[in-house]
Amino acid sequence: MKRFSAQHDLTFPYVIDRTQDVARAYGAQCTPDFFGFNSKDELQYRGRLDASRTKPVPNARRDLYEAMTQVADTGHGPKEQFPSMGCSIKWKHYVASLKDRGPTNKLMKITVQLGDGSVAVRA
Repeated sequence: MKRFSAQHDLTFPYVIDRTQDVARAYGAQCTPDFFGFNSKDELQYRGRLDASRTKPVPNARRDLYEAMTQVADTGHGPKEQFPSMGCSIKWKHYVASLKDRGPTNKLMKITVQLGDGSVAVRA
């Protein structure tokens, strides 16, 4: 991914989620499942890439692109959002210690290694 990112001059961060902690924390259901945040790390978009489903649709509405353009311009995502459609996530066996979980048995804090090698922690 580092080589691909450099070759294509990608300037945005990405997550390598080897443990699936990030997917679990955000409630991801399928691949791809897109999550878009504003500059305050507030979730503003969760949904599909575009109006295509299993096959490309000519001139399909570009939901993710339009949503993130709106987030960049206003800080807020669109009111109307469409869920992702794709293959279900094949969950790895997962065990976390009780100290990592809150009263609802959900992870309270996750640590992930970003594609550039840095580490991010989200509560």
